[in-house]
Amino acid sequence: MKILGWVTLLVFATAVFASTEDPIAVALLTEANFDSLVINSTQNWFIMFHAPWCPHCVRLKPTWADLTTEVSKFNVRMAWINCDDNPLLKDRFAITGFPTLLYFSNGKYYEYSGKRDLELLANFAKGGYKSVSAEDIPTQPSSLRLFWRIFVKSIARFVDMFETNPTLAWGIVAAGIVMMVLSCCISEWIVQKMERKYAPNGAHSPPRTASASASEPQPVSNLSLIHISEPTRLLSISYAVFC
Repeated sequence: MKILGWVTLLVFATAVFASTEDPIAVALLTEANFDSLVINSTQNWFIMFHAPWCPHCVRLKPTWADLTTEVSKFNVRMAWINCDDNPLLKDRFAITGFPTLLYFSNGKYYEYSGKRDLELLANFAKGGYKSVSAEDIPTQPSSLRLFWRIFVKSIARFVDMFETNPTLAWGIVAAGIVMMVLSCCISEWIVQKMERKYAPNGAHSPPRTASASASEPQPVSNLSLIHISEPTRLLSISYAVFC
């Protein structure tokens, strides 16, 4: 009977402890609670935007949890957002890589781009963020504005890559050049093949006789080939430049 009483007490205490939110635990933010907890908060927030399949995010999570103790005395809450489950927040802040670390304070946010070291992250949260340019917290952007923000942010990340990992950056440039050359060669091959197949023999096509079958295919004119070939070349060049 005494054992049953102790077990009941233990279960009750565990339930009470589990229902009490740890004030320095890493918070799980979603699209439903982000504005109410972060935007309208008097606290500062250091948030990791992550994806569960990202190995860099998995490696950073223990460090991120350890930061809660380091920064709790400075009125800073730690949190993470699963971008796979919250695509609107991912688009809202134009997240293009994982993990992305954003610090929120007084209606502004600051992006951390240093090494993912416990001491450096703690220093950033304790006041180092002030050395980084502040960004206004965006509302949900339009598609065009979102595309432009992602494009600018991607260019900035690529430029930074030349400083942090120049080998990888030049490798991407080389791969882009190879893709451009291949795209142009393939499109030109397709156009040449179309011209050989459909172009009429000689400058003029022979006139059709009245007895010719109505279903007999007519040769494609040079004008039609221009309509086909030039857009194909233009499309291939555009694709190559985009790559």
